[in-house]
Amino acid sequence: MEFKHAEAKLKSLGYRISKYSPGDGVTRYRVLPVEADYFEHDGFFTAIGKKEFLAMTVAFLAGINLTRNKQ
Repeated sequence: MEFKHAEAKLKSLGYRISKYSPGDGVTRYRVLPVEADYFEHDGFFTAIGKKEFLAMTVAFLAGINLTRNKQ
């Protein structure tokens, strides 16, 4: 899965991705259930860097699919 695809998929499900770049060269990505700033909400998960964002997004989406299939 590519970064843009992962970001688009989360957005299509109604989640917001908030980004924070503290100046150390690694962007933080926080997936939020609501419209909020990075510092206003803890979110579902916070990933440090694109690689971790992709791994966490795949796992998060798999969990959503598992939950939906049990209903």
